Amino acid sequence: RSTQGVSSAASDVYKRQTEAGIIMLGDAEAKFTTMLGMDFNAPGVGLINRSKRYSLFAINGKVIIFNEEQSRGECITSAGEALLRSIKEL
Repeated sequence: RSTQGVSSAASDVYKRQTEAGIIMLGDAEAKFTTMLGMDFNAPGVGLINRSKRYSLFAINGKVIIFNEEQSRGECITSAGEALLRSIKEL
């Protein structure tokens, strides 16, 4: 794929997320991650101020669902599909 094609695809995904009311947030300084207690460091392998894997669903700033991944190197509990299942169960 060309760079333009990738940019176009990313733009389309962002547009659909916005239309659906989904907001994806970054946490470059790990402030939110640290506040949640989901931060970790592994300096021996070059990982500083990193985030453990999790997904959450919030409404008006209140966390309704919080799925913390239990095993390193996996994306099961925190996967988008698991989060959607949890939301449907509300």
